[in-house]
Amino acid sequence: MRKSNLLLALLILASFLHGQTDSIDTDSTTVSNEIENTSTESVPISETVMDTIDTPDTIDTALEETKTTLGDSLAEGGEIEYSVITPSPVRIVGLMYDGPLYYWSNDNLVNIGFEQNSYLSFEDPILLAVKAKDCTDIVCHLLESDTSYADYVVVSSIDDPVVQIYEIATRANIIETNKVEALALFENYLKENGYQNLFMTAAVHETVPDLDADLEMNLDLRRAQFLQLRQSKFRSMKELFANPANFARTFESHTSWNVFPDFKMNIHNSLLTPGWYKEWWTTGMVMTDAQKNDYLGTIIDKDIVLKIQPEFQSIFGFRIGQFGFNLSGVSFFKLVMPGNILGKSIPILPIEDIALDQPISNSGLEFEAIPFGLKTSLSYAHPLETEYGNLKVGVNLNFYKASGYIHMVSDDFTVILAPDSVHVTATGEGWVTKGGIQGHLDDLNTDNLEFSETLSDITMGIDLGLILDLRERLHQEVEIQLSLRNLGAQYKWSNLSHETWTFEQHSPGVFTAVDSIEQYQVTETTVLGTQAEYSVNIPTVLNIRGFYQPVHNVLLGAGIEKAFTDITRFGYSPDLEISFQANYYPVRWLDLNYYLAPRYGDPTHTFGTGLHIGFLDTGLSLSFLNGLNSNAKGVGFTFYSSMHF
Repeated sequence: MRKSNLLLALLILASFLHGQTDSIDTDSTTVSNEIENTSTESVPISETVMDTIDTPDTIDTALEETKTTLGDSLAEGGEIEYSVITPSPVRIVGLMYDGPLYYWSNDNLVNIGFEQNSYLSFEDPILLAVKAKDCTDIVCHLLESDTSYADYVVVSSIDDPVVQIYEIATRANIIETNKVEALALFENYLKENGYQNLFMTAAVHETVPDLDADLEMNLDLRRAQFLQLRQSKFRSMKELFANPANFARTFESHTSWNVFPDFKMNIHNSLLTPGWYKEWWTTGMVMTDAQKNDYLGTIIDKDIVLKIQPEFQSIFGFRIGQFGFNLSGVSFFKLVMPGNILGKSIPILPIEDIALDQPISNSGLEFEAIPFGLKTSLSYAHPLETEYGNLKVGVNLNFYKASGYIHMVSDDFTVILAPDSVHVTATGEGWVTKGGIQGHLDDLNTDNLEFSETLSDITMGIDLGLILDLRERLHQEVEIQLSLRNLGAQYKWSNLSHETWTFEQHSPGVFTAVDSIEQYQVTETTVLGTQAEYSVNIPTVLNIRGFYQPVHNVLLGAGIEKAFTDITRFGYSPDLEISFQANYYPVRWLDLNYYLAPRYGDPTHTFGTGLHIGFLDTGLSLSFLNGLNSNAKGVGFTFYSSMHF
């Protein structure tokens, strides 16, 4: 109170002295005039001036009166009124983007938490929009922001959670974060860079916190944590093109590119297992009749199907926004061998007792191969809002072309063992792209090879994908995915050679060094056509999967798959198959996963890991077909990598 009284007194004194000074100036002028006009009467100037100036006693008296008046006023409960100079708020302007398109608008600022208040105001973006009408990238737009009165530019998108804030004066990107944390980080930046007074002024008008807004912000932050896992999981090339609706996801990056070709390899043996080999091999060829019958019961009158399928899931692929392009390739080899050939004709295996001069029938031998098939995919996806939740729809337009094809089927393969000779007869049918190759398999002549003559026709197929996010309806992190792949897909040749053939061999039981097996063979071929048409259908596959995140770093999934095919082809079985999966992220950049999904009709256990470090994704997995023990029927290996910007 004393300080206030003294301050007021000093102010009054200063005002009073200023008034007296003006009076002195006026009176001095008057005195000067009087001196000039009066020449006969001599009056001392000092006396005249001093008569117009208050003496110190007069000033002291006025000061005492002022103190008395002020004291009386305060004693009666009077208040001192004073004004506070409020600093100007920081001015921001919004720059929005939708894919590669940028435009000036403040429409999204409120959605990401920014509101006009005592320390923040929105700059009208209309003039900026006019000046930047020819800009096609963010750099051009930011350069045009120099002409505005704004201090900062807030770059955001409705679909993308990432928010960037640029300082116009320095053109520096001061903040890059998600929409949940953007406002808080911006406020901290202002407080640390000379804008503390703005928030001191705002504190005077502080109100009770909006609990609903805080709760919503916490929920948005939690939602962002859940989405980060799925963004990492479904941005790889194999996931994007397996269900094209993934292209409609809101990824943190605008583009994705594969680093090295994504590679997958599967080898499947339908019948013989490691346990079977181990047991008959360790018997030392000394076995009882019961043991022999047990071993032979596995293979006699059954087919052994060996399939080898190297696959490049992405030779070259990329994603730009909601669009994608991918080149993938596959090789396919299948050998069907009747078990009777092993059980009756190969001495190193536990064979049946052979009756001489008796025919051994081994019909059903088959071999099929596609050395390389290429698929080109063009993809697009789009998000839609429905009453059931956020829906994403996507489509792949695929083009197929293969190089080379051979398919041979033997409908008769008979062996007769005599004491001193072996007699073999076989008949069959075959389709092959010769391309100028001549000769037999053991002595091929490729001098006249024409690669173009082995190529298939270009064919087209379609993949469809749907993803439905049920969070808004179930209030849980639940997602349903549906895909229908390979609609109308096939490899088709119109230049195959279609032939039937007969084979006969009558050879001695023991060969000498000078003998050639070809001298005992007779092969006759009948060409049915050299421009035959032949198609290999790629099975249409329906896949439905559901995903659930009980916590932000765990993803659980289950699904069913149905391939519309009569035989197992390209890894797809005609059976209805059920699959399960689990992904665990102990830290954000590490994915540990397990899959149980049928392959070639057998349950397949896959163990994998993935690394998601900044802009780089890479991972590998190892698959065991039909189990991990002696009953296993094959193995698989997968490697993938991609970059995201």
